[in-house]
Amino acid sequence: MSHSEFAASQLAEARLKRKQIQRLPESCRPQTAEDAIRIQRRAFELTGETCGGWKCSVPAGDRMIVAPLPASTIYRSAPVPIIAKGSIAQIEPEIAFVLKHELPPRTAAYTEDEVQESIAETRLVLELMGSRYGSRFGDFLRSARGQYAASRHVHWARSSRCP
Repeated sequence: MSHSEFAASQLAEARLKRKQIQRLPESCRPQTAEDAIRIQRRAFELTGETCGGWKCSVPAGDRMIVAPLPASTIYRSAPVPIIAKGSIAQIEPEIAFVLKHELPPRTAAYTEDEVQESIAETRLVLELMGSRYGSRFGDFLRSARGQYAASRHVHWARSSRCP
């Protein structure tokens, strides 16, 4: 088993068993953004989930956030499971765009008009965050963004529609 396959299997197992790991072994940690994306994709495949949407952000320098959202974790009504750490739950309000049609990969960048034309509606959503990594997560995040990127598919729930 390759190092990236092992990393993907560890992240998928943690997701499926709803457990945390401390870190990926040094030899399995992604060294580049491409490594992290490859591990993330493979971990998602190993969960057997279907993609219900994507979490992404506008790239800022070398920082990029992109991850598939498992369809089973998208909730459209209450109640939704909250993963608390002690007595605290991490909740992140976000804006979601529902697309009229896909924007498939292509060589040329999409224009702003093409992107705007593809948006069917805008929604306020709440991301109920959970991590595959254990108690020293803040230290880990500062020192190993690639591992975090590889595990971005671990968000548990999203409320995707406000009345």
